[in-house]
Amino acid sequence: MASIKEGYNQFLDTEEGGRAYNEFKDVLYTPGDTLVKTLNNEVARHLLSKKQGKVKICDIGGGDGKRITHILSFLAQQYPDLEFELDFVEQSKYFCTEFEKRKAEIPEVEVTVYHNLFEDVVDRLVKRSYDIVFLIHSIFAFQDESIVAKIHSLVKREGKIVFISNAQDSLLAQLKQKLDQGYADKRTEIGDIKKALSAQGIKYSSFIFDTKFCISQEDIETSFYKILNWLSLGRYQRISSEKAKEIKNLLISLGEEKDGVLNFTEQEEVLIIPPVKQLVNAGS
Repeated sequence: MASIKEGYNQFLDTEEGGRAYNEFKDVLYTPGDTLVKTLNNEVARHLLSKKQGKVKICDIGGGDGKRITHILSFLAQQYPDLEFELDFVEQSKYFCTEFEKRKAEIPEVEVTVYHNLFEDVVDRLVKRSYDIVFLIHSIFAFQDESIVAKIHSLVKREGKIVFISNAQDSLLAQLKQKLDQGYADKRTEIGDIKKALSAQGIKYSSFIFDTKFCISQEDIETSFYKILNWLSLGRYQRISSEKAKEIKNLLISLGEEKDGVLNFTEQEEVLIIPPVKQLVNAGS
């Protein structure tokens, strides 16, 4: 049986996969990215209150760099006296090329791009020692729990690690459960990270927030395709018509229709290590 984790990495490493992911994000989070806006306002502003001098940041699985660019721009405005340095880790050549074009938007930041899987470059990153490590929707292909200890080894004594992913039983989680049936394994989800942290005695804060999106009746077919094409890793058109209908009906059932528009809510969960007092529902 095929591996969903291998399929995830392989699809993301193609231009087709990169474009599919960006189209999916534009439907769920709008081109302005509601996820990262909430992350900035609710989480990022709490991470550097006592920091002075240079801030070293690592973004693992940064995609095309749009999100970390927004985050760095936000932090630079919040903390104008700080300097920032970014190590950007991304396995997709297509996304690395896109970020190379974009990094001029953060001209005051020293940037190093690692075109690698995190597992292949972690030994080099450990020596760098970071103030903040971000993992934004980038945990799904992690192979086992040992990766959590490796991520934990990247930060300075007072450094922060920030995981962001869709919450358990969220809209995306339910769709993936249907689409991933028949694989030999399953994607690494936020619940797996929490179990690994607890097993290793690593304390964390947990914070859940909603992002909302809507789809008009005339855009349903196109938008549903963009969502399901990415979640199925480009295989949506190859599944049976019966299965496609079942998944589409599930997606419709998760929305609320009002005035000809389907309104959806997606739950996002943030884990922060070590715990941050301003964030509720601390884990253990």
